[in-house]
Amino acid sequence: MKNWTKTAFAVLIVVAGGGSFYSVAAQVSGDNVRSRGVMILRPNATPTPVATPTPAPTPVPNPIPTPAPIPTPAPTPVPVRPVPVAPPLPVVKDCPRPFAHPDLVLDGSAGFDRALKRRLSSHRGRVVIDLVNPYTVDGTPPAQLVPWIAEVRSSGGLVRVESYCQVSRGFFGNFFKKLFSGSGNAKPYQAADRYDVVLHLDGLDQKVTQIEFAPRAAQ
Repeated sequence: MKNWTKTAFAVLIVVAGGGSFYSVAAQVSGDNVRSRGVMILRPNATPTPVATPTPAPTPVPNPIPTPAPIPTPAPTPVPVRPVPVAPPLPVVKDCPRPFAHPDLVLDGSAGFDRALKRRLSSHRGRVVIDLVNPYTVDGTPPAQLVPWIAEVRSSGGLVRVESYCQVSRGFFGNFFKKLFSGSGNAKPYQAADRYDVVLHLDGLDQKVTQIEFAPRAAQ
């Protein structure tokens, strides 16, 4: 311990001042002060403050402009060709025959002449014959009717046409004179001497559908 009293010990004195530090080493002893020496530490130079690096500015991306919408061109109208319209078909209406309940039906069966003679001889009024197979007004009537109509004409009777569904066609004078001209055998067909003949014509198809023996007006 005595040696420690003579031996210098270093005292580190830290003095703070003005932001600097310095150290003083002093030797405290009697005999060995010079031999041991004193080292004085110079105060450290004021440290240069380290500059804090300024961060580089974050680059701001330039906004990408939104492209303007491309206008869609209007479609070119396609010309529409008019569809040809067919002319309307004629409307054929079903016209009922003038007499719903004829007296005789001419269908080609046997016994027609006898049945017609009996009807005409009874003098009970008109006698209507319904034709199963109508014929055109300018055509030839059924063969079974030709002599009966010829007898009407030869006895001074009239043969006329009456049209239903349309305006009456009137008389066919010259046509009937040629068609039903004949001597007219009085005995087989004389029952028709007191009658006129009316040909009932369907105005739509111009066909005779019924034949009427109408009592002749008194002269």
